[in-house]
Amino acid sequence: MIERIVTLRRAFVLVVVVSLLVPAALINGISWLNRYEKDVRISTRKLLEQNADLVSNGVRIRY
Repeated sequence: MIERIVTLRRAFVLVVVVSLLVPAALINGISWLNRYEKDVRISTRKLLEQNADLVSNGVRIRY
């Protein structure tokens, strides 16, 4: 029979490591999502401005 040896020290180390990694991962994920949303807004705004310029130039040339 194989015995598992989980000492109190190992349990504390595991709890500390998990309690540090989980919030760090959550904060990193939220930060990444915010940055992604900001980049999407910027690229969408640029595309809309380009389309507006194209339409305004087309209307100006035609009339």
